Amino acid sequence: MNIKEIYAIAPNAYGWRKLLSGNRVIIGDGVLFGDGVLLGKWVVLGDRMFLGNGVRIGDGAQIGDRMFLGNGVRIGDGAQLGKEGRFGNRAVLGKRARFGNRAQLGDGARFGNRAQLGDGVRVGNRVRVGNSAVIGNDVRIGDGVWIGDGVWIGEGAQIGKEVWLDNRVVLGNGVRIGDGAQLGKGVRIGDGVRVGNRVVYETTPPQIQCHPYMVYPYSLTHIGVGCFVHELAYWMQGEPSELAKHPECQPWSQYQEAIAFVEKWIKERKQ
Repeated sequence: MNIKEIYAIAPNAYGWRKLLSGNRVIIGDGVLFGDGVLLGKWVVLGDRMFLGNGVRIGDGAQIGDRMFLGNGVRIGDGAQLGKEGRFGNRAVLGKRARFGNRAQLGDGARFGNRAQLGDGVRVGNRVRVGNSAVIGNDVRIGDGVWIGDGVWIGEGAQIGKEVWLDNRVVLGNGVRIGDGAQLGKGVRIGDGVRVGNRVVYETTPPQIQCHPYMVYPYSLTHIGVGCFVHELAYWMQGEPSELAKHPECQPWSQYQEAIAFVEKWIKERKQ
């Protein structure tokens, strides 16, 4: 049925329209359909939505106002989507997925069953997200990223292109992961930590909370102290001028001990 034929069906007292297929749906005002759209049972669509050609929406799915679903999008049974989002062509959401407002998915993005997305998340093309993954508000994910089952990504995290996050990886708030990085099963990265391009961590790297910044290995050649990232030699030559300008970082000795520990960890990995 096209949208004109659906709107021609009078809703019951609760707003449900019974389609020719027998499925009952609620459809808001100003909804537009492409060709070949299929709606399951008990689907609820908000106002001013657009559904491209070949979109399929599973039983019991609920979708908010002003959503744009590109051609070939698949929405699983029981999924709940917020409002004002945009899903690229061939995006797929598994059963009982939960998405917040203003989510943007690139072409071919795929999310497993029970995946959760916060508000304002932007996901690139060809991204794969496993079952029960949780992604916080305002996260940015580049093209070609693979995210395993049960991964947790905190608010404001930024993930580069072609990154691999194995099952049950945990990323804290504001984490930045460089292009091509790989994190093994169960690796945990704390708030504000940065991981460089093409870095591979099979186990959780050391992350030492000083006052107020975290000391951590940015790569096997650089150490990070908060948002400051430099080669190992830079940190070993004495108190850096950029930290000396921050009295909240004193005493410097706390950082010296943490940096020495991380340097030792890096050197052991190079052997």
